Amino acid sequence: MEFKLNEDQQMIHDLAKDFAETVLQPRIDEIEQGEMVEVSNGQKHPQLPHDIHQQLAECGFIGISFPEEYNGLGMGHVEQAIVIKELSRVSPSVGKCLDVYILGLEALDLYASPEQKEKYLPKLCSGEWLGAFGLTEPGAGTDAQGQQTTAVEDGDYWVLNGSKIFITNAGYADVFIVIAVTDKVLDKKGRPTKLCSAFIVERTDPGFSVGKAEDKMGIRGSSTCELIFEDCRIPKDRMLGVRGKGFQLA
Repeated sequence: MEFKLNEDQQMIHDLAKDFAETVLQPRIDEIEQGEMVEVSNGQKHPQLPHDIHQQLAECGFIGISFPEEYNGLGMGHVEQAIVIKELSRVSPSVGKCLDVYILGLEALDLYASPEQKEKYLPKLCSGEWLGAFGLTEPGAGTDAQGQQTTAVEDGDYWVLNGSKIFITNAGYADVFIVIAVTDKVLDKKGRPTKLCSAFIVERTDPGFSVGKAEDKMGIRGSSTCELIFEDCRIPKDRMLGVRGKGFQLA
């Protein structure tokens, strides 16, 4: 069986290849060193140079597989994979950053309400805001039952407590999709089980902060940090999707 790119896919391939070789390759050492930026706890963390974020957005790479009405290009997952592959071939750091931008955008595109989409997707697709996805915890990776971060209802708010680790783009993201435990129920065999839900957390939300940056062996141009929630209060309308279905969403 022979696989060939169509005309649009070939155009995207060539654009991404050219971007990687002319924009990223000459600056690969600078990308891996990172641009020092102060984060919410007063520490300075290295991040991907800001102008590279902007150029990714201007080329349409961030919003490549999202609707045009939200500043996307309206293409598909094949085009998305082509771009990430070509960028990662030269700079795995940039490929990783873009991959996680898209991860958060996909959660919003698939599960957000119309109001949430209108608020977040245009700014994220255009690169005005940057995104991250918070699932992994000190005692839990993708194990739902190991999740310890909680979200408790309090009037018109959800109150989040806990932490996440190894979160890509955390050092500079504006919007975070966060998974937290909202309910504890009994399963069909009568065993206690946790139900998780997904939430949209903004960097400026009270009680939310970015913790230590990881000193990694490689892909150092991609920011990887801890997220900390200490009575972090977010409006009730920031739940993403259906209550109790956050792990399925992830």
